[in-house]
Amino acid sequence: MTPQYRFSIVACARWETRYITEWLTYYRMIGFDHVFLYCNDDDPTELYREVLPFTLGPQPFVTFRYHPHQGQQVQMYGHFLKTSLDKTEWVSFFDIDEFLRLPLGQTIAQFMDQFDPSVDCVLFNWIFFGPNGHKTPPNGSVLENFTRRDAALHPLTKYVARASAFTGDRLFDLFDGHGFWHALVGKVATSVKEVNVLGEDMQTYYQNFPEQATTFINHTDRHDRLLATAMVHHYAFRSEQAFWERSARGLLGAFGGQSMWQRLAEGDQFENYLASISRVSDISLASFWKNIELTAWGTNIVPQTTGWPFSRGKPATQSSVCEWSFAPAVERDASGAVNGKIDGFRKFHTGFETNPWWQVDLENTATIRRIKIFNTTDETASRFKDFSLAVSIDGDIWAEISRKDDGITVGNLNTTPYIWEGQTPAWGRYVRITALGENICLHLDQVEVYADNVVPAEQGPGADTTIVITSCNRHDLLEKTLKSLVHYNTYEGVREILVVEDGDADPADICARYGARLICLGERKGQLYAIDIAYSHVKTPYIFHCEDDWEFYKPGFIEKSLIVLKGDEACVCVWLRAWDDTNGHPLSFKSPDKNFGVLSFDYSGTWHGFSWNPGLRRKSDYERVGPFSHILNHHGDLGEPMVSTLYRDLGYHAVILDETGYVRHTGWERHVSA
Repeated sequence: MTPQYRFSIVACARWETRYITEWLTYYRMIGFDHVFLYCNDDDPTELYREVLPFTLGPQPFVTFRYHPHQGQQVQMYGHFLKTSLDKTEWVSFFDIDEFLRLPLGQTIAQFMDQFDPSVDCVLFNWIFFGPNGHKTPPNGSVLENFTRRDAALHPLTKYVARASAFTGDRLFDLFDGHGFWHALVGKVATSVKEVNVLGEDMQTYYQNFPEQATTFINHTDRHDRLLATAMVHHYAFRSEQAFWERSARGLLGAFGGQSMWQRLAEGDQFENYLASISRVSDISLASFWKNIELTAWGTNIVPQTTGWPFSRGKPATQSSVCEWSFAPAVERDASGAVNGKIDGFRKFHTGFETNPWWQVDLENTATIRRIKIFNTTDETASRFKDFSLAVSIDGDIWAEISRKDDGITVGNLNTTPYIWEGQTPAWGRYVRITALGENICLHLDQVEVYADNVVPAEQGPGADTTIVITSCNRHDLLEKTLKSLVHYNTYEGVREILVVEDGDADPADICARYGARLICLGERKGQLYAIDIAYSHVKTPYIFHCEDDWEFYKPGFIEKSLIVLKGDEACVCVWLRAWDDTNGHPLSFKSPDKNFGVLSFDYSGTWHGFSWNPGLRRKSDYERVGPFSHILNHHGDLGEPMVSTLYRDLGYHAVILDETGYVRHTGWERHVSA
């Protein structure tokens, strides 16, 4: 008979309510099918209340069981072996402070399927994490709060083992069976094939324990390979207070030895011990968890703005104010509609009159490509139906570019805003919206005017990103890149666009048209030299790097990339290409909702994720290995893979945004040697 579950976990929990949701969610994310959870609290209701959602539905993730006698770990595990072992093919015994870290992107099934079918049990070593300076338990995620660990592996192990390997009565012996959750050899009646995550035989691993095991695992080569493959992150001390809590929660049964931790905390070696389990920074699971959290952005239901809103923060005015206006002066009241807050609320209010109007001054004559008008979402939205849209160069003579008189209420952020996008662009400095009718008022949420030739040259002290584009005598492609980039960039924190021309041509007119600052090298110097020169002008912590042969087709890429970089210190750059357009570079991980992935290492032996394709990166990461040209420029086209290898060796990886991408390559047939 086929077991109900393939991979299951058995866990005992005492004083773990605040941590249980993250722990269960994590193991569900990496592919475990079921958890048999034994509550050992004095009162089970608090833990049950937290776990309840996991116990419901046609395929519950958790079977909740209460065992009231403190510390009877062997009895709880024994109950599972007698009543539920036949429900699963593989089983693990993990505590709530233990997180099994697998190779990035792999599920437990994918990992275990790599082993020979004859293997009965795979052992995973512990590695201890320290309290990260937290005196008391911090709020939030365990995986994100605790990122410093011991440098050495711990000899004790946990495992994933075949259920069929659990044979004999010794497992239920309170003394002889104690510890079978660490390894099976010598604890079961039949012989088992037990290996570590590298596939090495572990039949004698626990002989002369712990001396022999400690020497075995911390051999330099093996230590590094074990760490790089899979491990149990043991967050045994989720604050310094935890050393006392291990005694306070009770010392009966299996908890009898826990008083040693309180004695350690009260002794003169406590600080040395804390330092020993906090020697190394390890953000592997913190990054994994943060990236999972970031998928929330993919659920956005509000229509995304496309292009740079040239009208943002510009002077505005209107025909009148009234008792429902938000400011006594027409200019102040009207300014609310260009403050960038699209939330459905009224931002200005004219009086009741014939054909009330609102207008914005773009301050310079511009080529207007698109205008978006967001109605309110409240009960007054039905007032805005028919209107005229006009532009003017001088504010006196107006040209109507659109008239809506169908009597249908204009949409808002929850539906669809009104969008003007003419077959030909409009040219003007002023944009006016006039409501059509007598004894009516005008009020709106937001108005956004887009021009394809404007990006702010300076955003002030709040700007944190510089766009850098490398160019080399392909100015038709450069213009296409700039035009689409400016059109689809929606991030307001861009300080400036820098174009570095690596050649003797001069694309000054193109750069001026799109608000970019040009750096001309005057002759061909090489891509790496050009990058170094451009980056030397960057004053912001983030660089959006791009080459001159790309076309953007979707907004929001800098905002989403910033979230990734701020949440994942080991991410060196964020790709924007579609998943089926990576030049064959595979992904080692794909989020279930396809909102992000992780690029594989060792593609074609040289590519590890870093690229000069369009994408956001930190200037500090460049400064860690740069300047590039001093050591790599003479290698020409080998420069990019060599830098990729440098970053791989420093522990970096690359993330790619959602499956459909944001940019496509346009220079396939016009390659320029680096």
